Amino acid sequence: MKKMVLFLALAFCYLTSFSQETSTFTDPRDGRIYKTVKIGTQTWFAENLDYITSDRYRFMYDKYRSKYGNLYIQEEALKVCPKGWHLPSDEEWSTLINYLGGNRIAGYKMKSTDESWEETETAAGTRPTNESGFDALPGGRNESGLFSGFNHIGIEANFWSSSMNKMISNYLNKVSLTRGIVKGGRIILSSDRVSIIAGVYYHHLSIRCVKDK
Repeated sequence: MKKMVLFLALAFCYLTSFSQETSTFTDPRDGRIYKTVKIGTQTWFAENLDYITSDRYRFMYDKYRSKYGNLYIQEEALKVCPKGWHLPSDEEWSTLINYLGGNRIAGYKMKSTDESWEETETAAGTRPTNESGFDALPGGRNESGLFSGFNHIGIEANFWSSSMNKMISNYLNKVSLTRGIVKGGRIILSSDRVSIIAGVYYHHLSIRCVKDK
């Protein structure tokens, strides 16, 4: 009987986990080597893009780049992934999120287990497991250039989508993961959730490239 219970437990763990097929990609433009991971049928960068552009505010984020990669405005985002890779659309992001169980729970499976996430409120959701291998880090964002600085580092990960928002003209969408918030014992914002929402064209956000089919 004990052997049967152990077998069923191991089988459950196998069926509910995600095998990771990892590799690397060298960007021919600058020689930078990126970790990659195959999740379902898609192959993703397993770290944020760190290709240098001519953005005038880039120097302000330099001290964070070794960990979080670069941040990019909307115009840059559409064309900065290397050849053979591209900025993912809403559909491609949704394929990833759905493969990981849907937008209500995919967040903790995508987040890095690195201490960068300020997951102080365990009641707001599940501690990050990164079982997908996506390794999302909270690189924050810049909201309005030089005078706003870079915000929400350690709290949010924001990734550009190539899809235009249907409600706001000329604004690309973004994918957002955030730290959970609990007030008075009530979950205000679940740390497990992943949201696809409108970005702002002049905000600086992170980029994950997905491999061309």
